[in-house]
Amino acid sequence: MLTMGIDILIKKGTIVDGTGKAVFGGDIAIHQGRIVQIGPGLEGKADLTIEADEKIVAPGFIDIHTHADEKIKQVSTADNYLLQGVTTVIGGNCGRLKGGEDIRHHLNEIEKTRISPNYGVLVGHGDIRTQAMENATRVAQEKEKKEMVSLITKGLREGAFGVSLGLEYWPGRYASTEELVEVAKAANEEGGFLAGHIRDEQAGVITSVGEAIEVARKAEIPVLISHLKACGSSVWGSGKTLISMLTMAQALGIEVTADQYPYRASSTGLSQCFPDWSLENEVDGLEELLEEPSQRRRIRSYAKSQIELRVGDDLSLVQIASFEGEPDWSGRTFEDVLKMRGLEANLENAVDLVIEM
Repeated sequence: MLTMGIDILIKKGTIVDGTGKAVFGGDIAIHQGRIVQIGPGLEGKADLTIEADEKIVAPGFIDIHTHADEKIKQVSTADNYLLQGVTTVIGGNCGRLKGGEDIRHHLNEIEKTRISPNYGVLVGHGDIRTQAMENATRVAQEKEKKEMVSLITKGLREGAFGVSLGLEYWPGRYASTEELVEVAKAANEEGGFLAGHIRDEQAGVITSVGEAIEVARKAEIPVLISHLKACGSSVWGSGKTLISMLTMAQALGIEVTADQYPYRASSTGLSQCFPDWSLENEVDGLEELLEEPSQRRRIRSYAKSQIELRVGDDLSLVQIASFEGEPDWSGRTFEDVLKMRGLEANLENAVDLVIEM
């Protein structure tokens, strides 16, 4: 029986309570926003009774890797998360917080917006690297690393939960392992963790996971490898090796884990199609290099290999999420765009499209 007036009574649910114990059946009574009773056969008057037979009842899920910081102020209800049962989202992943904002300012703005889910952020390593270095496309000097440490300390004291890395992106791709260890130690000092988009999710994925484990060991900090995957046919089947690396590290007391999204795709920017050296002076520098025939050939060859690595020659598998230059392309595939232009949907034309975009 219920012991008090109840607002919501959930009946006959399959309960997964988040503690790790076995799934069990039962009823849940909620009063003034809190669970007050769990058990079989709860009976009594409730303002709302929900029949949950054959449905799972669980605490709200935490999505620890989102880019919600990019749109949460515009879509404050975050229906896409809540309708999946996600009640807490973490933004600022892959080395970037939207706009590279000051953490305190960002969280204050979010508070004013009154968003629906719980929300937390990470300090973006790419952001602080840009702030600390006049030229972020080289190895950081000691003075610059100290400035990064200072910015991390400030960000975590202002409310961030840790630091995120984007080691395939500009400018994180130019950071040394030693720099990452110092960054991680600074986060650890403030009780934070490290979430890393590793250096290479394709042919070099095993080495890159090894680097993440090394940083976790040397900095003695929890490291979460973001969206762990074996991307591209050259590393298909290496998943068992990656999981065993994490399992062995954990057995040695190294706090390293990974998250993973449950679909066969990835989402990233077109900078991934270009070699590190071609982006050292950002887009202006890339344009200059493309004007020189021999450099253009090198860049084209690399870009072609990156597209082929991911999708072979099936350009229907490359979908454009958004492109400011041609808003109408949003949702279209590379194959669609090339055919609209009267061109054959092949890799050579795809490279031209990537360079143009």
